[in-house]
Amino acid sequence: MVRQFAWATLPKSPKGPQDTRTLGLFNGTPAVVVLLRRKPNANVIETVDQVHALIPQLQLELPPDIHMQIATDSTNSISCLVTRNRN
Repeated sequence: MVRQFAWATLPKSPKGPQDTRTLGLFNGTPAVVVLLRRKPNANVIETVDQVHALIPQLQLELPPDIHMQIATDSTNSISCLVTRNRN
C-alpha cells in the first residue's frame, strides 16, 4: 500500500525494482529503506512531527512480524538550534 500525503510527493517509478543489486539493511537485517526529503520551503520540523505521528497508524496496517522504525532523524540538531536561538 502506498499513500501520498499533503506534505509528501511520491515520484513515479518504473515497474519493478530499479536496481536488483541494491540491498537495504537495518542493524544487519534485510529491510525496506524509505528516505524522506522535504519539499522546498517546507517546515522540516512540522514534517518530521507528522511522520512520527503517522508511524503507529501505519504499523497497524502491517503484518505483526513487520516493524517500522526510524533509523535516523536529522531534525534533532535543527530543533536544538531553534530552541537555543529562541532563548
